[in-house]
Amino acid sequence: MTAKEVAEYYGCSVRQVDNLCKKGILHPKKSYFRGERDFNVMEVMQAKNDYNIMDEWISLKLYAMARGISYMAAYRMVRSGDLEACTLFNPIRVSALE
Repeated sequence: MTAKEVAEYYGCSVRQVDNLCKKGILHPKKSYFRGERDFNVMEVMQAKNDYNIMDEWISLKLYAMARGISYMAAYRMVRSGDLEACTLFNPIRVSALE
């Protein structure tokens, strides 16, 4: 998969895919400039499962507004493990199905 395909698969930008590479989560097969890199499909799918990257998501701020709680209360729920979220991207992603 190219970086652009990975970005579409994760629902993020190519720059955020670059940040995942810098964090050591993804490892490109070839080190070309941004969109021309090649990623292992199995590694991309495994990272999606390991780091709870969601297909249908809303931001933590929208989640808090919908529930009528403060952002910090929702953030504490994420940090304590009461609410599953993906913290790799900015903004923090929460499942839209909850």
